[in-house]
Amino acid sequence: MINIGIIDVDQKIHNKLVFLLENYFAKTDDMIQIHHYHSAEAFCSQDETNIDILISDVVLPDGLGLDVAKTFRKSHPWQPIILMSDSEEFVLQGYQVSAIGYVLKPLDEKNMYFFIEKAHNRVLKEKIKEINIKTREGIVSIPSDRVLYIEIQGHVLHIHYFSNDNIYNVRCRGTLSEYEKLLEPYGFARCCVYALVNMRYVTSVRGTEVYLSKSNEELPLSRSNRNEFLNCFYDFLSESTVLAA
Repeated sequence: MINIGIIDVDQKIHNKLVFLLENYFAKTDDMIQIHHYHSAEAFCSQDETNIDILISDVVLPDGLGLDVAKTFRKSHPWQPIILMSDSEEFVLQGYQVSAIGYVLKPLDEKNMYFFIEKAHNRVLKEKIKEINIKTREGIVSIPSDRVLYIEIQGHVLHIHYFSNDNIYNVRCRGTLSEYEKLLEPYGFARCCVYALVNMRYVTSVRGTEVYLSKSNEELPLSRSNRNEFLNCFYDFLSESTVLAA
């Protein structure tokens, strides 16, 4: 379940956002719950700790949506924020709250879908996916955010992950393609034909090498995977605000 908070006094804008959100998520595997607020006070007086995506007008009846966004950002360091406004006046301030989008009214459907998809992808990457691995000893469950990379040697998969300060390697049967499809929404990409990497642990890419934190390893980056891998890496790092007219 993805919880989305909308703060806007304009009922027409509110209704359009609900329509766009329901239309977009109807094509995904995720359910949503939309929380409606018509003022900064209404939002701040509620428990907003479970909000995954915040969409707010910049100017609200009782203050600036930017102030609400700043408060929200302090307790929600990674949750995506989309700001809306009638003008470009506050677009630079959007960078202060790491908003992923600043949309001008009246809302353009194509632009809003773009930012909704971007917000959805961010949520998927940050939410933890439990990987259940069948080994000879039984089932091992590993949170996806602890997996460094997965490689295949022969017909055996090696899942490299960490727990506390230790690095482990679990072996199992399967194909790399299975895990690629499963983990792509969570920020994983192939660096070469035999290795799938978790972007959150890539410290840098230099030439034909991918450098990982935690394990301090270097993995090869093949020419055929380079462009797609780099695009995934840059997308994962991207925190910039984009203005949509």
